[in-house]
Amino acid sequence: MEQARGGLHFLLAIKSMLANAKQNMMILLIIIALTFATVFSAVLYYNVASDKTAFVNIFGSEPANVFLTVKSDADTRDLLSDIEQMDHVRKVNIFDLIETKVDDQTVYTNVTDRYKQLENNIVYEGRQPVHENEISISWVVSNQINKGIGDTVEVEYGNEASSYIVTGLSQSIGNLGQVAAVTMEGIQQLHSDYKGKSLYVYLDGISNKDFIKNVQSQYGHHIVETLDIDENIESQTGMYTTAVFAVMVMVLTITVLVVVMILYLVIKTMIIKRKKEFGVMKAIGYSTIQLMNQISISFLPVIITGVAIGGVLGFYFTNPMLSLLLSSAGVKRLDFTIHLPIILLPCVGILILAYLVSMFVSRSIKKISAYALITE
Repeated sequence: MEQARGGLHFLLAIKSMLANAKQNMMILLIIIALTFATVFSAVLYYNVASDKTAFVNIFGSEPANVFLTVKSDADTRDLLSDIEQMDHVRKVNIFDLIETKVDDQTVYTNVTDRYKQLENNIVYEGRQPVHENEISISWVVSNQINKGIGDTVEVEYGNEASSYIVTGLSQSIGNLGQVAAVTMEGIQQLHSDYKGKSLYVYLDGISNKDFIKNVQSQYGHHIVETLDIDENIESQTGMYTTAVFAVMVMVLTITVLVVVMILYLVIKTMIIKRKKEFGVMKAIGYSTIQLMNQISISFLPVIITGVAIGGVLGFYFTNPMLSLLLSSAGVKRLDFTIHLPIILLPCVGILILAYLVSMFVSRSIKKISAYALITE
């Protein structure tokens, strides 16, 4: 003590920490698990309730603003060109979803000739089709037919069938993960008159409702149905937001309760075991607040280490764990947004909570006195 560097209170706290190595190892493991669970739930909530881009993308949906269904007797490409000329329209894509068979497996297949303009690329390995004899399939379909990138598959649509080369593997929760994608020219090999009937419109500087009114007034005689995609996504993800919020609150509640209970039991036991020692220290001049700080500081290195390890694990393993949990639903590789403040906020919260609880529980030292110990 005399030769070691550092303040006396700090050195006494470290001495106490080293003397209870097994106990502190247990606390370390518990804090790591609690921090990881808290970070995990916070990241999940942020991506479902705040920045929904990654969450919506795993459903395979294209994040346009307005969806239009074109009448069968209308010229889809002419209508697309006309809508592209409207004010506040950033771009328009033909993007159909049809039912085909790939090697006798029923697959929901996307059709467009503008894959490079899509804002949700669900292909995680390889690429989307470019030529008329190419197709991308989901990893679920790939497992079912036991074929991958570079293999040839037979695609049936209606009464026609043709061979296509697999160029990429995709992922999607939608349609049980059984999805694929071909080009417009590719589907026209099976149906020469196919021209598409779904338009996805991307807007800038105008509300979806105002645009729908404008397009209905100008081209309503060519349109069967309009849909506000943003509003639809908001309504469909509402139940997920509520569920994930409930999970996050439950995890935070459990974290608070466990931290409070562990520190309460450990510190109470420590005070009972070291009652005579604390009495002697008070007799030689240590104040109650100094002893309380010593106890709190003796736990801080363990808690800081546990929080740091738990935060790092949350940063690097939240996406892999979510990918594993959602693999049965069709997700292979998840890329949820993880900002540093999302990690730091729960970590700092656990540190502050641990310090406050340890100080509060240590208040029972106030009742210890050298006189009382002598009279006992």
